[in-house]
Amino acid sequence: MSLALSTNTAPEYGSGIGLGLGLYIAREIVACHGGAVALASASGEGATFAFTLSLAAASDASSET
Repeated sequence: MSLALSTNTAPEYGSGIGLGLGLYIAREIVACHGGAVALASASGEGATFAFTLSLAAASDASSET
């Protein structure tokens, strides 16, 4: 596992320095559930992160209980 130091240029979100673990952890959780994380970024405007997950079919969900 490697860690990278990242900076956040928006002062309203804390110190602006972190380890970048939040996105890594979120990506791992989403991946464990068969989903994916997407990124949309524009220079000077910031970034938007989104995730997708598949919903279980009704017959799949009822057989698990």
